[in-house]
Amino acid sequence: MSLSQNTLVNDQGVTNAAKIDTIDYYTLGTQDAKLFYKIDPGVIIGEVIFGATSIFILPAIPAIAIMLSPPKMMHTLNNPNDKLLTTNPTYRNGYEIGMKKKKRKVAKITFFSSFIAGFYGFAIFALKGLHD
Repeated sequence: MSLSQNTLVNDQGVTNAAKIDTIDYYTLGTQDAKLFYKIDPGVIIGEVIFGATSIFILPAIPAIAIMLSPPKMMHTLNNPNDKLLTTNPTYRNGYEIGMKKKKRKVAKITFFSSFIAGFYGFAIFALKGLHD
C-alpha cells in the first residue's frame, strides 16, 4: 500500500479513498521499507566473503557486526511516501524497523549460503588432498 494524495493504493493498483487520519503509518512504513529499501551491496559482498571463510570461525565476528549495524540510506526516489520519512515520526519508525528486518534477513541468508558453499568447498579440497 502506498499513500498518494490522500488515497491509498494497494499492491494491485486499486485506489481506495481514505482519510489520512485513518492510516496506520507504522505499518505503511514497514511495508514501504520491504518494497523500496535497497540493501547496500557492501553488506552482501561482506557476508559472502565472511560466510565462505567462516570455517575458520574468526570471520563470523565481522559478519555478525555487519548484520547488526544499523542500515543507512533511507531515502529512495522509488518510494512514493519518501516525504513521510521527514514529516511523520511514526512512519519513520516503521520504515526503520522494516529496513533492519530486511537487512538482517538478507545478511543471514547470504552468510549461511556462502558458509555452506565454503564448507563444502573446503571439505572437497581437503578430501582431494587426502587422496592424492
